[in-house]
Amino acid sequence: MQLKHCSTYFTSLPSKDAEESKKEFKVQIKWFNVAGYIVLHLMAFYGLHVALFQAKWSTLIFTCKLTSTELTKKDLICFFCFKLDFFYIITGFGGTAGAHRLWSHRAYKATWPLRLMLAYFNCTLYIVSKT
Repeated sequence: MQLKHCSTYFTSLPSKDAEESKKEFKVQIKWFNVAGYIVLHLMAFYGLHVALFQAKWSTLIFTCKLTSTELTKKDLICFFCFKLDFFYIITGFGGTAGAHRLWSHRAYKATWPLRLMLAYFNCTLYIVSKT
């Protein structure tokens, strides 16, 4: 088999006009998305404030699904932060392994329960369209 020159595999890109290349990028702020992020973080800070200063011990124990009554408030806060970190990881997994690799690239096949789980994790991300 004879190798072809690499230029036969690639086509050249059309050159840009001089005035098109001089155009400056204009920043367009999506105010709806900005408002959504602000509301999301305000609600998170309010929930953290309620969990730390206003919630009863029984509520925190029930929320953390812990059954031991010998826990200190520091233990509950550490476990609450662990739950936040775990949620951050699994939602990111839903975005990368689910929406990106599974549905965009069809990189692998998944069973129906895994697809359902990845779809849920992807829905919990706050990713908005760029358009």
